[in-house]
Amino acid sequence: MALQLAILSGIVALWVVSSKRDGIVAVPDTPSSLFDSGGVSMSSARLWTYALLWTFLPTFILSRYGDCFGAVLDELKSSQPTMELCSPSGSWEPTCHAPGCGKEHRWEGKWELYTPLRFLPVIFKYHHRMIRRRRQRATPQQTILLDYGSLGYSLPIYNAWRALGNRHFLVAACMLVKSALSVASALASSILAVATVVTSVSVTLHADSYVFDSWDLSSTYSNSTSLRPAFDLVSATVVNYASPLPWMTPSHSFRPFYGDFSPEPLSTVTALTTAYSATLDCDILDPQALGRAGEVYMEGQVGSADGVVNFNFTHRGCAVFKWLRLMEAPSTVYVRSWAVTDCSLASGRMRYGFFAGVSDASAALGLSNLTLVACQPVFWNSSALVTVSAASSPAPSAPKTSQGQSPEYGQVISSSILHSDPFILSSYGTYLGDMPLYAPTDPSEEFSMDTVGRLSYDCATEQNATDALSSTLLTAAFQTVYGAVFATMVRLAGLKHTNTNTNTNSTSTSTSTSPPADAAAPVMDGLLSMPQNRLFVVRWPAAAVMAAVAAAFLVTVWTAFYAAINAPALLQRQDLILGHAMMVMTDHPSPDSDSDMARYIAAVKADALQCVRDGGEDEEGRRSSQYTGEKNSAQIKPPPSSDDEQRSLRGKDLVEHAGKAEGLRDWECWLEGDEIRLRKVPYDDTGVNPGNQAV
Repeated sequence: MALQLAILSGIVALWVVSSKRDGIVAVPDTPSSLFDSGGVSMSSARLWTYALLWTFLPTFILSRYGDCFGAVLDELKSSQPTMELCSPSGSWEPTCHAPGCGKEHRWEGKWELYTPLRFLPVIFKYHHRMIRRRRQRATPQQTILLDYGSLGYSLPIYNAWRALGNRHFLVAACMLVKSALSVASALASSILAVATVVTSVSVTLHADSYVFDSWDLSSTYSNSTSLRPAFDLVSATVVNYASPLPWMTPSHSFRPFYGDFSPEPLSTVTALTTAYSATLDCDILDPQALGRAGEVYMEGQVGSADGVVNFNFTHRGCAVFKWLRLMEAPSTVYVRSWAVTDCSLASGRMRYGFFAGVSDASAALGLSNLTLVACQPVFWNSSALVTVSAASSPAPSAPKTSQGQSPEYGQVISSSILHSDPFILSSYGTYLGDMPLYAPTDPSEEFSMDTVGRLSYDCATEQNATDALSSTLLTAAFQTVYGAVFATMVRLAGLKHTNTNTNTNSTSTSTSTSPPADAAAPVMDGLLSMPQNRLFVVRWPAAAVMAAVAAAFLVTVWTAFYAAINAPALLQRQDLILGHAMMVMTDHPSPDSDSDMARYIAAVKADALQCVRDGGEDEEGRRSSQYTGEKNSAQIKPPPSSDDEQRSLRGKDLVEHAGKAEGLRDWECWLEGDEIRLRKVPYDDTGVNPGNQAV
């Protein structure tokens, strides 16, 4: 019982710790392979040793405990016949001697066996054709023919059902618990499991000294600075779904922050920082209406030197005058952006838009499916809660790896914009005006597009390849590309500022793990989150094991109480075949005075021979023997039989027949001293044993 309480207490304690501390203990990571470039990896040996603690050890403990419980069960099963022999009285049973007594009356009698009437010392007549009699001693089926181990462990539930039929409730309970412990031993390996959880600690961070609000574009970009790197990055991220640069998403660029900590693999840092972005407030204009107003018109012919479409309109107080030269090739797809950077301050300083269509000489303006979009750029300074990767060195000046890859600290995992404020960026007009000048080369003249137009068209094609020139779809793609170009330019400007500051202030950067010293860099609080493998108690396997062990504990208490009450009877149990032979021996081995066991065996043989002569057993597999078991040798001799009949009876067959024959059940069996006594009990016509005497 101490072991059972220890197992239950251990599981409960681990369960409580697992729930309150988000896991019991941290465990090492699992290596990806047992082999490395140098051969067999020895790092897995330690992990294998740790795994024994939560897989093999619980199973070993439960299986060894199940073996101990099974030993108690075996002892209890082997002692049960002795307990029945030592019992002063057997059980109440119904009998029916009246004609017409059917099975319904037998079931009625069996039902009464489990009612409180069985505890009263009075014989009750519960039916006019049913009489209850009390058997004074146990039957052979409960003693010398009792065997719960013949089927072994293959059918434990069936053996438990047999024990219930014999009213051996403790044996049945132990068998059921033993089966439950067998299942619990298998489940024990699943009580503990490793799960990955995220643990977080507060850290102090330093923001990058670079602030885009005060950035002078002329100090970062010059007229000779190409915007091609920004376009290439947008093509990779927006069109081809590549990962963006650290500290940015396809729509936002974030102010970097750093801290002095040693992050673990897959760890992240979360902090509140500044995000920069740009959007376009667009209007889709109607070219037909503008054409009727004379604001859109065509000069020359398609393919000629003077074949152009002029756009001369006003958008929100800003005058726009642009033209589109039409090429000679038919069905040429046009998507070209345009920019105006000299609008009044009241009208917003800048306009950015595009026109798109397909070359068609038969159309009024030389273009079919013509789309004209005008947009007003808006720049945003936002407060954002951003989570970035901290899986490598956080220093911006950290050296590259041997493979030439830069550290991935700052890769944005997630971001949330909390608040946004617009701001004016007048100097950006210089670079906005240069964007339409960047154009890819297309010798086939199938497409006439600048770089932004081509990126917008490719982005729209990814969304709907059959209707990429839809005005709504193309406008949304144009806004996405513009926001990505602005965010990329801001991030590239920040990288240039950081590299310049690092090279100026740092004399040696090969081992640096801290950001460049800058008194103006603000200090902020952050949250360092690190995934960690921890050991947990799995709810349902643990509950199942606890239920099985708790049931075993209750049955053990019952067994101890049962053994204490029946200690004198348990001391008389004999072991081995020799001990059993000594229990059935007689002190009068004279031929004229057969032993009780000899008379019973003779009755079994006589009944079995009668079955052989009758051609087998009856429909229910039983024979009703007429043998009385009296001492007169003339009466106890079996009927004459041939040699073939005698040879057909084997010991195993006789034992099986004794358990099935109806007439052989009217015997009483008890222990007298160290000897087993058997008597057949005669009854009168009323079913009452006269004087309750054995013959």
